[in-house]
Amino acid sequence: MTDLGIEHKLGGYKIYTREDAAALFAGRKLVIWGAGEKGRGFEAALRRNDLKVSAFMDRALAGSEVQGIPVLDPATMLSDRKTLADFYFLCATIRRKYLEMFATLQAAGLTKERDYTNIQTLCPYYPTVEISGLCQLHCIACPRNGQNAHGGLMTTARFIAILDKLIREIPFLYLVESYYFGDPLLNQHLPDMVRAGRERGVQLGISTNLNFGQGIDTLCAAAPAKVHVAISGFGQNYEVTHKGGRWRIVEENMRKLAVSVEKFGRQTRVALMFHVHRNNVVEIPSVQQFCRELGFDFSPIYSQVFPDLVLDRLEGKPESDDAKLAIDLMLVPMDECLAKARADTDKVCTNKRCLPVIDWDGSVLPCCNFAHKRIGGEIRKGEGSKISGDFLKVSLSEIVERRQQCDLCQTCIAQSLHRYFNAADSQSIVGPILCT
Repeated sequence: MTDLGIEHKLGGYKIYTREDAAALFAGRKLVIWGAGEKGRGFEAALRRNDLKVSAFMDRALAGSEVQGIPVLDPATMLSDRKTLADFYFLCATIRRKYLEMFATLQAAGLTKERDYTNIQTLCPYYPTVEISGLCQLHCIACPRNGQNAHGGLMTTARFIAILDKLIREIPFLYLVESYYFGDPLLNQHLPDMVRAGRERGVQLGISTNLNFGQGIDTLCAAAPAKVHVAISGFGQNYEVTHKGGRWRIVEENMRKLAVSVEKFGRQTRVALMFHVHRNNVVEIPSVQQFCRELGFDFSPIYSQVFPDLVLDRLEGKPESDDAKLAIDLMLVPMDECLAKARADTDKVCTNKRCLPVIDWDGSVLPCCNFAHKRIGGEIRKGEGSKISGDFLKVSLSEIVERRQQCDLCQTCIAQSLHRYFNAADSQSIVGPILCT
């Protein structure tokens, strides 16, 4: 290993077994704070391991039931300090919010780890399984830019074999992302895969450009917990950045999706991931109103080109016209993004937990953010660009070790690109725009 800091930035986590979890909980009743898709998914993972959740805590859903379990108000629950010792609390949300939950629990007299933790403690990794190596678009910010045409589709049998191995190696697994750079809706077996995951207590994360609308009803009938729809403009402006897409088709399919979600009992939440560029900021109010009309969550993020294209610029390589336009349209200039990343270079990789990344053919890739599988600054194809040719034949611990040693991670960390994508930055930058 050439960089002594890489183990800290990309190293492994303890993976809890059922016995480890039982010892941590020490016979207390389990409460999950957060009854959204993360909390519901983790409840299913606990149930898979014969551990029962007594209650959810969620202010917005207090007084209802989720998956047959009562939802309580956090303030009411935490006010009765005489009974708090009877419970163990699991916080099911993103880092920024669970740190707020930790502070509230500590103020109630509880101690981290002894009395509470976050669900990432028990399930430290978020695997990606690319079920479709195909994408019909040529988005200007994507380094593949239409080069997905030679990919393929994962079979249901291979997906189930991969999922079963993941569960054996990560007993409290509750979420698998089903996309890398392809569009999962192009795989007609996606509903079968969603059902296979639900049967095993694992949710599938689905993200789509929704230019392909066949099978929307079949997908919603399978009841995925959440579907992300990615757009980068509201109207014809969309077609500038989501190159090859057709706004009319996307809008029509989003309306179809809303109808289908309603038809099947609102079991699926839809989030509209709006990529904010310099040329579409003025469209934010229209997108917000559209989300309210259809019952979608509005999830804006600021646009960034992928690290492959950043490395091209840092290494002085020629850039396509699309790449130049994508960089020019970034809401936050690339130099500013890089300066922030370099200031955080000693921090852990933002994708440290995103492992393993499994391609449509079952091979294992180093990272979910590098589309071309760079090695040593060059684009390479074949086994040399992979951690393993077959996930089913290599252990998770070996995958962790191989990632720490791979040239891609060494190059990325040397350039501080492991801190280039940062969800917290996106919230701090886009948030003020929404308030103006």
